[in-house]
Amino acid sequence: MRPEPQFFIMGAARPGEGELTVLDYDTHPELSLRQMKNGFASFILHVFSSQSDPPDLDFGIRYYRKPKVRIGGMASVWPSIIGPYSSGAPVIVHQDVADALASGGFSGFQLKEVEMRTVLPRQLMLSRRPRYFALKTEKRIDYYLRVYERREDQYTFCYEARDFADPELAKMRSEYGRFEYRKIPMLESWDGSAFFHLGEREGFFGELGCSREFLELAYKKQWTGFAFHPLDALSMSFHDFRSRPWPPSLWYPKGQPD
Repeated sequence: MRPEPQFFIMGAARPGEGELTVLDYDTHPELSLRQMKNGFASFILHVFSSQSDPPDLDFGIRYYRKPKVRIGGMASVWPSIIGPYSSGAPVIVHQDVADALASGGFSGFQLKEVEMRTVLPRQLMLSRRPRYFALKTEKRIDYYLRVYERREDQYTFCYEARDFADPELAKMRSEYGRFEYRKIPMLESWDGSAFFHLGEREGFFGELGCSREFLELAYKKQWTGFAFHPLDALSMSFHDFRSRPWPPSLWYPKGQPD
């Protein structure tokens, strides 16, 4: 019998399944109208003066206290997690999730409250907006790749790569569809944190990992919109985990070797 997986990639269910998505995540500086007028006036004075050096245009830039997000989708209720449209932004989680993380002794994450500027679903535009928080991590797990050749539902091991610049690995990756890859975590690189990212990359959508401990809490609370798949699974599937059989040992593709 396959052992229960201990590490998972965490994300949000796809928008087509009735959930929400972050269309835009903005942390850029924001200027007041007065600051913009002062900066423009300084530039005009420089243009019509004999000064050779441009003025020091100190606009008094201030970064957003809260990142600004724009939300879209077809949901009629606020989910527990909202994933971004692309991999350039973190997931954001409902206050209920943030509160449980803060009180549950979890580690390896940062929460930053976001401000929703635009909500596209009509069902939610007039409803009370709950607080949401961007979830990131600075922790890391290293991994190596086990490469398998797939023929129908059978997988044959053919290579192990610990150097991602390996020419043989690059050759296999160029043969699209022939090979599939398992990410095998290096346990010595894990410090016990509940959240982590893979390799050098920060923990954004698609690369944010979590421990079995957090998955168990999400299952107990029946939080909506969450999607998990085992870190070492051959293929990824971001569907609401509540619709999948329990326990997670049943989430591996048919025929995947232990």
